[in-house]
Amino acid sequence: TMPRTLADGPTTERSGMSPLLSQVQLLRSRALIGTVVDSEGLRLRPTGRGFPASLLSQVHVDPGLAADTFYLAFSNDGFTVGNGTRETRLAYGDPYKAVGLRFAITAKPQVDKGILVLSPRELTIDRVLEKLRVSPREETDVVDVTYDDAVPEVAQRVVNILIGTFENVDVRQAQGEFRRRRIFLEEQ
Repeated sequence: TMPRTLADGPTTERSGMSPLLSQVQLLRSRALIGTVVDSEGLRLRPTGRGFPASLLSQVHVDPGLAADTFYLAFSNDGFTVGNGTRETRLAYGDPYKAVGLRFAITAKPQVDKGILVLSPRELTIDRVLEKLRVSPREETDVVDVTYDDAVPEVAQRVVNILIGTFENVDVRQAQGEFRRRRIFLEEQ
């Protein structure tokens, strides 16, 4: 679990609506989580034992890519990726590239064979939401954000990207509000 804290939320309240609760809802929004899923390649995960997700690197999955399965064979000097009738041999650390997909295996796992599953995007967003905790602290303007993952580095990256993306959205909203106010004042 990797916690991170959000503070300094919007200072105005609209008709009794808590800005903190709005932040919580935005942090748990499917659009924001989808951005994290896409940027972290969370749709691609190994199945079975002996092939940990920590051995995956350089993962990129286009949002529109359909679900798929990749069969891997590991040797001491590299790995083979089988997908349909196509087989590709690579050295550890070299990226496998296909249309809309890229990943590398950093080292030989404990097993000789493995499977990578590319899950549907919406299902992956659901899984991330199940592991994500966004909790406002009582009587503060602080929100705690935690995410559980078997790979601590992935958990940390997910939380950091989520907060960074949230902050960018929050800044864009504030800029838009400022622009609308300026136009209103100019029109007066």
